[in-house]
This record gives sequence, structure tokens and C-alpha cells, in this order.
Amino acid sequence: MTLRTRKSFQFRLAVSFIGIIFLALLLMGVFSFPALKRVYISHLEENLRQEALLIGEVVREKLPDEKAIQNLALLAARDTGARVTIVDQQGSVLGDSEKDPRQMENHGQRPEIKEALAGKTGVAQRFSSTLGYQMLYVAVPVESSGEVKAVVRMSLPLNEVAKLQWYLALILLISFLMAGGAGIFAGIVLARRLTAPLCEMTEVVEDMASGNLERRVYYHEDDVIGKLAKSFNRMADTLAAKMRQISDVTNRLKTVLNTTGNGFLLINGAGKVEYANPAFVRIFRIPPDTSLLGRNYLEVAGCYELARIVEAVISSKKPQSREITLYGRGEQVLAVQGVPVLDEGDFLKGVLLVVNDITQLKRLEQVRKDFVADVSHELKTPITVIRGFAETILEEPENTEAVTEFSRIIYNEAGRMEKIIKNLLDLSKLETGNVQLKREPLSLRSIAEEAGRFLKQKHDFFLELQGDGVAMVDYDLFLQVFLNLFDNAIKYSRPPARIEVSFEENKSKVFVKVKDEGIGIPERELPRVFERFYRVDKARSRKTGGTGLGLAIVKHIIELHGGEVGVQSRLGQGSVFYFTVPTMLPCGQNG
Repeated sequence: MTLRTRKSFQFRLAVSFIGIIFLALLLMGVFSFPALKRVYISHLEENLRQEALLIGEVVREKLPDEKAIQNLALLAARDTGARVTIVDQQGSVLGDSEKDPRQMENHGQRPEIKEALAGKTGVAQRFSSTLGYQMLYVAVPVESSGEVKAVVRMSLPLNEVAKLQWYLALILLISFLMAGGAGIFAGIVLARRLTAPLCEMTEVVEDMASGNLERRVYYHEDDVIGKLAKSFNRMADTLAAKMRQISDVTNRLKTVLNTTGNGFLLINGAGKVEYANPAFVRIFRIPPDTSLLGRNYLEVAGCYELARIVEAVISSKKPQSREITLYGRGEQVLAVQGVPVLDEGDFLKGVLLVVNDITQLKRLEQVRKDFVADVSHELKTPITVIRGFAETILEEPENTEAVTEFSRIIYNEAGRMEKIIKNLLDLSKLETGNVQLKREPLSLRSIAEEAGRFLKQKHDFFLELQGDGVAMVDYDLFLQVFLNLFDNAIKYSRPPARIEVSFEENKSKVFVKVKDEGIGIPERELPRVFERFYRVDKARSRKTGGTGLGLAIVKHIIELHGGEVGVQSRLGQGSVFYFTVPTMLPCGQNG
């Protein structure tokens, strides 16, 4: 609070106090002055009445001696200082201290006289034509034997009252001025006393608004303002502690955002950039000294794939994740996640984009896939040769028992390795997308029957089919799906294995379930059964020739057709492998 503002506040407060004091004094004067006048006149009336009663006692003894009554009026007027008039019961003046009674008119119709003749004390104020100024009249009856015989009237000019009134007004004015001066002094002192801590609090608030949270209010009185000052200081302590906590969290968050490898871009509801961390600037190769705040995010990133993600987040108000490739930057691959920023009313305030450069990971993954394909291809020929020679040795009649056994082991293991290599080559093609799908509307039941007929040449099992479904699939690949699922069920079931296959078709997809009565899968292992080389019972898999790649191939074939795959199982109670496949081609694809 500036000095000028502080003085202005003190001045207004002091003026308010002074105004209240003067208003109270003015109201007191307005109401007390007439009251004092009424009290004084009432007191004067009572004095005149008492004097008139005393004179009436003497008049009763003097009646009907008019001369004695006139002398009594003169004597009473000289003693009391008031005009004394005595009239009989007909209103005729018997005596008067100011005029000759014989020359005075009948007073019987005067109001105060009429009241007194009626047996009451009469009081009146009026202008006296006889004397020429305002008079106060008090008349009392003089009774004898229960009958009013005469009236004693006493009167005083009210010009004396006016003088007294001005005297009282002067006294009141002096009193008001003295009280007003004391009030002004008290108002100024009180205003300064009240405004000092308030002004200090205002200055502290201004300092806190400027960032200084260490200043406090020092006021030690135990009054309302003192309690306010203590509460204010407690609030300042709490606010300072909260600000320190917020500052610590902000600094930690800033450190994380500045050092993380993930790029963060915060966009407001108008599509303007509110924050971008260094990783985002580095990923999109933006010059470090470029100002990004307030600019359109498309102008900053220069990638319209981001716009599709942002629009999807805005329309759904749900997180969206996609991989985008920036071909103009050496096929840079980015994993982008868009997250809606909502307020308490579920109103969209903006979008947070989290960008991770996975180009190197994609390249390493491609190198791995190429390596698997190359190694598998290179191993295919020597494995075939080894198996051929082992088969030739087995057919020699001169072999010893040991040579025959070892040759059979070499032949079987070479066959197993050949199968692994074939599966690896198939899986590599599926992963790299180097598979040309030949889609056509086919009955999935008929494909399953064909797979069953093929496996029954080697295994003894029961196959039960329920329902049917027609979908746009590649015959060879889906034959491999059913072969792998049936082979998996046979290997992990007690012979003869029993397999139940059900088909359920709706407008958009076919739902297929393959149920067996095998050993089952532990619940903790279920998320991993579709991983390559993963086997629940490794010893049994080696004994039966399992490669651990069949279910991984099934998963890739189903996903390549736009479907989903899953499993339900409990240990010792068999398993249910299920998948879905669309009944029609997805948009943008052809057969």
C-alpha cells in the first residue's frame, strides 16, 4: 500500500468516525432542544399554578370586596413578577395587576378562564392584544362550598422564554463543539490505530504476490485484528510450505522432462503449443533457439500424422496410441501416444502427446528377423543332407545295433531341426509381412475337417465339430492354423485325445473355439503361451517333437487376417484356444 493510499484510507475512516459523531450530536440537538423548551415551559406552568392556588386562598377570604381583591392582585404581581388577573364566576374582571378592571372586557370566553370556571386548571399560550406580545396563561378555580366563586389567572410573557431558549442553544452549541473536537481527535487516533495493522497486512499481501513469502504481520494485541493477524501469519506459513512443496515437485518434474528420452508436447484446446520438452525438440529436429509457445503444433512438428492422433483424442476423449513413420527423415519411426487433458467437468482442455523415437529398435528388430530368416535358410540345406545320410545308413543291412540306434537318433533330431527351421521361415515371413494373402470366402468347418483327416494319418484322436462359419481367409494359412492347434491338443492330451471345435458366425466375424481335455496350463503361464519357443512342459515337448513355434505362427496368421486370438485354461482341466476372423475384407484390402 502506497503512502498516498494509506493516508487516503486513514482520512476516509477518520471522516467516517467524525461524521458519525457530528450526526449523533446534531440529532441530539434537534431532539433535545425542543424537549428542553417543553420541560422549561412545563416547569413554568407548574410554578404559576402553585402561585395561583396560593393567591386563590386569599381571594376566597376577600370576596366580594373588589377593592381588596384589586389590592391583592397588585401585591401578588409585585411578589411573583407575573401578571395577576382575578375574575368572578360571570367572567367579569375583579382585579388586574396591569390594567384598570373597570375598563377591561369580560374574560368569560377566554379558554383558560372557561377551563377554570369548569373546575379545572386552564393553560393557554396566545398573543395578548392588551400587552402586545405572546403570553403564557395559567388559570385556577377558587371554590367555596363546592362551587367555583372566582378564577385566579397568572400570566408571563414568553419573550423571556425565547431569551432562555437562545441561552440554552448557546450552551448546547458550545457543548457540541467541545464534544466534536474530542470526537475528531478520537476519530483520527482510532483511524490510525485501526488502519496501521490493516495497511501492514496489505503490504505483506503485495509482497507475497511479488514472490516474497517470508514477511509477516507483527501485531500483539489480543483483539479481533490481533486474531486476524495471527490467522494471516498462519496462512502465510502454510502457503510458503505449499509453495516450497510445489517448487520441489516442479523442479523434479522439470528435471525428469528435461532429461527423459521421451518427447512431450502439450497442446491447448485451440491447438497451440503450451509446452515442449528438449527431447521433443530433438526428435523433430527443431532448432534449439526456436520459440514454440503459442504456435500451432502442426507448424512446429510438420507431421500431419500427429493431427490424426490429436483429432482421434479430441473426438473420443480417450488415449490413442499409434506408430508413425517420417519418410522424409530417413524413415524415422515414432511411437506416439495422445492423452486427453480434462478438467473436473470432463471438459477437454487440451492434448498431451508423448513421442518415443523407436527407429533404432525397429531396425534392430528387422535385423533380428532378417538374421533368423537367413540362418534358417542357410541351415535348411545341411540339415536336409544330414537327414538324408542318416536315412541311408539306417537302410544298410550290415549295421550294428549301436550304429542303427545312433543313426535313428540323428535322423529324428535332424527331422525335428528341419521342422524348426521350416517354422522359423514361416514365422519370419509372417512377421515381415512378406506373405501374399489369397483370400476367398471359405467354410472354416471344411478347413478344420481337412486338417483332421491329415493328422489322423499319424495320430489316434476324436474330432467333434459344431456349427460352421464362412470367412474371407487364405486356405493354406488357415489349414496351418487348425493343424497347429489340433497338433498342440494331441501332444498335451492323454491318448486317444478328444478335440471339440465350435463355430459361431455373426454379421462381422466368426468366433472359433478349439477345446481339449489335456493337461491344461497354469494361470501364470497363460500370457506367454503365444510367445515363440515357449513351452509349458519342456520335457514333454522334446519327447513329442514340439518346437514351441506353432502357437506363435497361429497368432501371427490370425492377426494378419485382422482377427484376435486368446486362451482359457486351468491346470489339469484342459484348455480352450479361441480366435476370431472377419467375415468380410477390411476397408482398403483386397483378395
